[in-house]
Amino acid sequence: MRDVNNGWLVRYLHSNTASAFFFLVIICVDFVYFFLCNPLFTSNKPCIKYLATKDARLKSSKAQLPLFALRKYSRALSSKSGIHNIVTSSHSKIGDIACETAPTHKPENLAFLSDEEFGEWFRGFVDAEGCFSIQTVKNHFKFIFTFCLHIDETPLIKYIIQRLGVGAFSLRESSVNFTVSSKDALLVIFGVLDKRPLNTSKNLNYLAFRQAYDLYFYRESVNISSELSQEIVTLKDKMNKKRVEFKQSTDHKIHITPYWLLGFVEGEGYFSTNKTDYSLKFGIGQTSQEIIVLEAIQKYFFSTTNS
Repeated sequence: MRDVNNGWLVRYLHSNTASAFFFLVIICVDFVYFFLCNPLFTSNKPCIKYLATKDARLKSSKAQLPLFALRKYSRALSSKSGIHNIVTSSHSKIGDIACETAPTHKPENLAFLSDEEFGEWFRGFVDAEGCFSIQTVKNHFKFIFTFCLHIDETPLIKYIIQRLGVGAFSLRESSVNFTVSSKDALLVIFGVLDKRPLNTSKNLNYLAFRQAYDLYFYRESVNISSELSQEIVTLKDKMNKKRVEFKQSTDHKIHITPYWLLGFVEGEGYFSTNKTDYSLKFGIGQTSQEIIVLEAIQKYFFSTTNS
């Protein structure tokens, strides 16, 4: 998650991908537009005001979101000359976002989430920020699940560790890393994601990771055969930046829920302001492989708004 002023933020999930698509909400003084920008499709139907929680609606009321991103959004607004006066005076719909919800976004305020709600939020956050990797250590393998976030998100990482009961974090100069790598701790992650399949192509990385984990830890022999080692290496070489096949299985379905969307926005959403016309923008940038997911998000927004 990043804040952007004066223009667009294009986030490439893969360094060798030259195209990206955007799910976009433009919030101007009195209205909101949502559309998906890509070369083939554009829709500019009027849509929602901002995210609410429990009832899965997107409406203009005082939402209390467990969304750390809105703190950054509020800072982006108040840091712009002239913007702060606009959002805190006559235009209360925008002001509700910037001024009413931002002070509530602390880790302890996420505690009200049920296990199911947290599971969905975590699923969305993994779709956005999670990374599954396999390392070769001599004739053995190490399985690692990780997030790497800005150091400002350390309280969020601590909350995730507290909620899951597994994981460790380490701090660098400007980043915080959350890591799960032990056999038993990874089973906790599997317990969440096996029941709640990921929506994006990251699901394919997860399935390869899961299969390799089972092959390695549930092998019949103590020794690792050359055949088993090669099978795991083959799975490893199909993951992340080495992946060339992005087609999901026929039974995979994209499932958008309010808490999945919150988690996904935490990682992939951005908020920006334009000092020229004081328009506010919210968007999600993805590589071309995720266009179906962005279209599903658009459909979800339209369905909750029109119902």
